[in-house]
Amino acid sequence: MLAGLEYRIRMAVRSGLTQLISALVAIFFIVAGLLCLLVALWVSLAEAHGTVFAALVTGGALLGLGLVVLAIGLLLRPRPLPPAAPVFPVADLIAAFMQGMQASRAPAPKSQDAPDDEVGTPEPEKRES
Repeated sequence: MLAGLEYRIRMAVRSGLTQLISALVAIFFIVAGLLCLLVALWVSLAEAHGTVFAALVTGGALLGLGLVVLAIGLLLRPRPLPPAAPVFPVADLIAAFMQGMQASRAPAPKSQDAPDDEVGTPEPEKRES
């Protein structure tokens, strides 16, 4: 039983590490590709309009993109859940005890097997003389 649990834990860790390494390698190649595109943008703008214009356009684009990503991150941030009500098993135990005490003090319900003359017979009227 423990061997099966240990095997499942090892496989979960191995799978998690494989996914993490794959994600890091993918992020590295994505960043490298974006840098190459940024350099190509810089070169084309510098040849067409000069280096100052290329710096202004690429800097402004990167700043705008960063602000958009920051705004999306702030909007999509999960809101904290309200704290859960504290659980007091002692309070539940006391409440159950008190409910049992009240039930034991309540009058016993009349059984349905009672004779007909006792159930529903009016009391004789008392006349004053």
